[in-house]
Formats: sequence, C-alpha cells, structure tokens
Amino acid sequence: MEYLLNPQEFFKRAKANKSLINSVVYLIVGAVLVNLSMAVTASKYSPFLSQLFSAGSLALLILTFFGGLLFSYIFQLTFTALGGKGRFMHGLTAIGYSLMLVSIALFLSSLFSLIPLVYGIPFGALLSLIAILIFGVLAFSSLYVGAKELFGVDMITAFVGVSVMTGTIFLLALLVSIFSFASFSGIG
Repeated sequence: MEYLLNPQEFFKRAKANKSLINSVVYLIVGAVLVNLSMAVTASKYSPFLSQLFSAGSLALLILTFFGGLLFSYIFQLTFTALGGKGRFMHGLTAIGYSLMLVSIALFLSSLFSLIPLVYGIPFGALLSLIAILIFGVLAFSSLYVGAKELFGVDMITAFVGVSVMTGTIFLLALLVSIFSFASFSGIG
C-alpha cells in the first residue's frame, strides 16, 4: 500500500532492484484489473453486453498487455532521445506502475457503480469519481516521477517527455477516430 501512495520511493527501489519480472507483473495486474472492471461494468447493464464482453475478454487482455509493452518502448525511446539514461525495463516499470494505478481506479469505479441510488443521491457515482481522481492523479504523476528517477532526467525534461508522449497518443487517437468515422460513413 505504501508503494501506491509514494511513487518516488517505489521507483527508487525499482531502479535498485533491476528486475524485469516485477515490471511485467505490474503490467499483467493492470491488464487483468482493466479486464475485470470491464466485466463488472458489462454485467451491470445487460446479459448481451456480458456475453459480448466474455467473447472479447481475452482479446482485451492481450491488447492491454501488448499495448503496455508498446507504450513502454515509446516511453523509453522518448526519454533516451531527450538525454535520459534508461532501458526498456525502466520504461516498462513506469508504464506498468501507472497502468496498474489506472486499472485500480477503473476496477474500484466499476464496483462503486453497482451501488444503487440512496434517496436519489448517486453515492456510487461519487465514490467512482473520487477513486478515479485519486488514482488518476497518482498514475499521471508517477509517469513524471518514473521518468525522473528511472531515466535520470530533471522534472522539466520529464514534463516535456510525458507531454510529448501524451500529446502524440491523443493525436493518434484523434486520427484513428477520424479515419474510422470516415471509413464507416462511406466518406473515405
């Protein structure tokens, strides 16, 4: 629990440990929790969504895992290009830890969404927002701390690197959305 609330201490110990297995475990735990949160959410709304999800759950698990590996490589590539000294394992540790925090937020949020309205007050939704806020802030800030601790860069370089990587990911998502919409609508 102390590692969840203190990313700086976590990354200092991870750098000294130099174990790829621990980094892979964080990525797997994150992928499994994303999968579980989607299952809980799908089961809440309809049996059809639940069946549809169970058919694609292995694909989601694999996609989350290999997406984490790809983003780890991109993270490492970004920070070595900015003058940092780190390897793939360091990128995997930063991305895996952050994904684990995001997946905890998603899992808690999916569990909280099962709480019914109490006197018209959506306590489940409020608890979900709080969980996403807390763990989202920890996950995003852990990318900066991970870059600083694992790649040996200052916070300005960490900010630039994470901003470049995040901006590129958002641009990619936007382009994929535009091209998907164009191809489905018959424009392109």
